[in-house]
Amino acid sequence: MQSDSDLSDPLLRELRGTINKTMIPLLIKIFELKLAMQQAHHPPSRLHKKAQQTPEEIAAELISLRKDLRLLSLWVEGADKQIERALSTAEEKQPVLDKERIQAPTPAQEEKMSTLLRLKKWVWK
Repeated sequence: MQSDSDLSDPLLRELRGTINKTMIPLLIKIFELKLAMQQAHHPPSRLHKKAQQTPEEIAAELISLRKDLRLLSLWVEGADKQIERALSTAEEKQPVLDKERIQAPTPAQEEKMSTLLRLKKWVWK
């Protein structure tokens, strides 16, 4: 797992801190809901008190959490796709840029060529 210092973007470092502060309690909550769901399906005993929520209520809360997390993951996937598109666009245009560089000499190259042409003409005289 990457540490906060491994993230190069300061906004992502800040987001990671927020995620850590949010996700750890959320994972604990999910684990508690899982236990509550298991207890709700078993009759109460001396070891387990009666479930405070019905299995349906617990399932509805878990489904709601899943929807929220999937929505958040869409943001990450969307940002990743945009990065992928930007990189692929840059890679597609790179050969065109390379050809343009080969076909269109820089002013310094043009001057060298004209100097070489003058030298060649002088030598052939």
